[in-house]
Amino acid sequence: MPHFDRFAYTDKRCYDATAADLGDNVPDRATVTLQPYEVDALADYIAARIKDAGPVTKKECMDFFRQSAGSRCDMYSDKPPDASRAAR
Repeated sequence: MPHFDRFAYTDKRCYDATAADLGDNVPDRATVTLQPYEVDALADYIAARIKDAGPVTKKECMDFFRQSAGSRCDMYSDKPPDASRAAR
């Protein structure tokens, strides 16, 4: 996740490329970077809960953000599109 790695493109860890290799094509970095353990936790979460799971439902969005969800989850449907996602 080079976007969140403050050392992205300083060595060959990202796609075997450095900033010098990419020139003007270096992607923007996030304003807040993540520690390696945070990137690992996020990747684990994505693999376990999101990858191949289909569209996000409003309930899943609300469960994820808890009280701070506000209206950000209004864009999602109230019901899962199929039974495979509902089982998660």
